[in-house]
Amino acid sequence: TLNQCDGVPYSIYNEEFCTARFTVLGIAAGWCNPCIYETGMLPALQAEYEPQGVRLIQVMYQDEDYRAASNAYCQAWGDRFGLTNIELNDPAQATQIYFPDGALPSTVIVDSTGTIVYRENGASSNLASLRTKLDELLAGP
Repeated sequence: TLNQCDGVPYSIYNEEFCTARFTVLGIAAGWCNPCIYETGMLPALQAEYEPQGVRLIQVMYQDEDYRAASNAYCQAWGDRFGLTNIELNDPAQATQIYFPDGALPSTVIVDSTGTIVYRENGASSNLASLRTKLDELLAGP
């Protein structure tokens, strides 16, 4: 459970988790240029994959000065990129275990059983590798 940018707690394992085929969980920081690049593409990714049962969550980790992201910074980040996906704030850095060696952005795809089925560090051109994996997973049984 992390807080949304408005401070309201949000449990990643909630009813939406149970109804989504997959959850894409991305971790970003304001100082990270690949994170900025990736975040700019999230609205298109969400529009393409949400109708297919994919839930998109981004977690703000730090601001552009390497400080813990505040709720105000988290909200401004979402506004800057026109995000409508779930945007969470992680000032305590609880999600750090998902990006070894500080490699950002870090993205995982979690299936409906809670198993991480894909992990990616960095941002590929037009999120090509993430899209390829989502297409593969969605085409499966």
